[in-house]
Amino acid sequence: MKVVICEDGCFWRDALKASISRWALNKNIELQCAHFYSSQKLIQYLNAHIDIDVVLLDISLSSEEDIDGMTTPKYIRKMGNRVPIIFVTVDSARAIDGYLVEAMGFLKKPIDEKRLSLFLDRVVKQKNRSECLLS
Repeated sequence: MKVVICEDGCFWRDALKASISRWALNKNIELQCAHFYSSQKLIQYLNAHIDIDVVLLDISLSSEEDIDGMTTPKYIRKMGNRVPIIFVTVDSARAIDGYLVEAMGFLKKPIDEKRLSLFLDRVVKQKNRSECLLS
């Protein structure tokens, strides 16, 4: 499974990566994980890699020259990319805006690993369904 994390906080990025790694190990799923500090780097990466299974995106990216985490998915969708997006946030008040970009869901910091697992399991199911339809 190919996962991309866009999180500007080192602590949260490492925590997310560790949680995803534990999930993959428990499910016996091969994991490839890329991570970025800025949404601009994420968008460039997604332009070059169309086979990403899920993006975990911090809503509150703090870089001054960066696009915020709620605007980033609009660019991703304009590119025609339908990758599942899971928002990561300390502020759940902005969660409703995720429906505008068809977000799969939201994870509140600190990360609830059970909730993360539910989302990642859903990604795997969708991926398997897509692969079956293409076969």
